[in-house]
Amino acid sequence: MNAISRISITIIVIAVILVLGLLIIKPVNRPVVHQEQVKYSWHTLSIISIDKMKIWAAYALPENARGVVVLIHGFREDSSLWNATNVSLKLLGNGLAVFTLDLRGHGLSIYRTNGSLVRVKDLKPEDYKRMVLDVQSLIISAESIVEGKPLFIVCSDIGCSIATRLLNTPWGKDIQGIVMISPVLENNIGIDFKALEDYKGNIFIIYSELDKASVQAVGALRNTTRNASVIFYSSKIPGHGLNLVLADKSIPNRIVSVIDAWLSRKPRV
Repeated sequence: MNAISRISITIIVIAVILVLGLLIIKPVNRPVVHQEQVKYSWHTLSIISIDKMKIWAAYALPENARGVVVLIHGFREDSSLWNATNVSLKLLGNGLAVFTLDLRGHGLSIYRTNGSLVRVKDLKPEDYKRMVLDVQSLIISAESIVEGKPLFIVCSDIGCSIATRLLNTPWGKDIQGIVMISPVLENNIGIDFKALEDYKGNIFIIYSELDKASVQAVGALRNTTRNASVIFYSSKIPGHGLNLVLADKSIPNRIVSVIDAWLSRKPRV
């Protein structure tokens, strides 16, 4: 056997060892996929806004949906945090269809149809108003995919303001309950207090007692939501929005428990 043949054989042996090593050794930075998560298939939705923004949205369905939940994240958050906090998984496991989106300028919703970028820093006052229309489009999609089921909103930070604005749309009457996580008064959309005064559905407000902005908002909401059935949960753990949910592991189960109680009641008409 000549030297070239020996070198070729050596290279082949080394290559085989490397391949076997890659199959056996799991990279340390490989994400862990929990067995429960693969039970649900996520489907993307194509939403084009009135000003030609490409809004990324997605949904997942349990086998027999008892209701529909639309998730609205907060400022400088994105829809991936609903999975990171286990909120999506808990809702799906409780028989609730989940619909979510990245608000314009956030996550994957950063392109116009002409390819130009729109980041958070590029957002103008009219962009925040159009966020309400984007979520409205998601609700229309949700009600066409899962027909005749109670509709709930789970929202964080500025998403809570969007939820109150939805109450003044033709689809507002369909919203049976709203879960507000860290609502705030000062943002680019603003809470629609008049709509909340007239709302006779269910509201669950979650906040950290160490979050001054949310504590202030909760004080105003207590005086406004007199016609609704309202529950408050004050966490002793610091945090705001979905960061609070990441810190307080009990919150996803609390959300599911409250929505489950709402489902057991007679639907609002």
